[in-house]
Amino acid sequence: MTRVHPLLTIVIPAYNAQRFIDRSIKSVLNSTFTDYEFILIDDGSQDRTLSIMKEYEQNDDRIVVLTHENKGVSYCRNLGIENAKGKYLCFIDADDEIETGALEEKIAWMENEQLDWMYHNYRTIDDSSGKETDDSGIFFFYSQRKTLTSQDKNEFLNICFNGKWGRGLMSNVLGMYRTQVIQSNHLYIDETLAYGEDLLFNYDMLHYVKRFGYDPHPYYIVHQIDDSLQDQALKGANNDTVFSSLDILAKRRIIYK
Repeated sequence: MTRVHPLLTIVIPAYNAQRFIDRSIKSVLNSTFTDYEFILIDDGSQDRTLSIMKEYEQNDDRIVVLTHENKGVSYCRNLGIENAKGKYLCFIDADDEIETGALEEKIAWMENEQLDWMYHNYRTIDDSSGKETDDSGIFFFYSQRKTLTSQDKNEFLNICFNGKWGRGLMSNVLGMYRTQVIQSNHLYIDETLAYGEDLLFNYDMLHYVKRFGYDPHPYYIVHQIDDSLQDQALKGANNDTVFSSLDILAKRRIIYK
């Protein structure tokens, strides 16, 4: 039985993730923040992913398991958006994890500053070597926490476009969203794109937010695994797909000027 009005909805999509789904789920369950509903979405896995999810569901009434035939990570995230009951929403990939205090710190900031959306950094661990890499320079937009308003969107966009990657905001997992903004404006992740779909979603989100923020702290931990969700997306992406997403993004940018 899920909570009727949780403060947060957490969504983890997974496909054939039996080797690492435990780590991802436990990083949430070990969190210092507890007022959430936890939606686990199985994308037609052929291994034990679904059974592992159901074991957790039986032992924690905050957990809801959804399953369907294989349709891709974007479909799963959209399904999570559709079913979200929390005031806020965040995504985690099945092969990654979050810091123990990440949810509590982000929720507190969202509440105190009345933010519609916040974005933050990450760090990387190579599972084969155990080596940890500080990737904070990739999405280093400001040196400290910064609350922004509608008047700051142009400045923020210029920083994003002129950053290390030149197009910033490249992930759905590096942040937290106000669910009402997404649902009331019918925002969704483009399921036709294999790469860049999260980028486009974030820029669409930016169009509707009134107050948003950036935090340079790496709350999110990316695990480098050969068959990770990101690797699958990159292998499935072709030049036409990438250029298509960037062309669409260019049109989005005009809206904010």
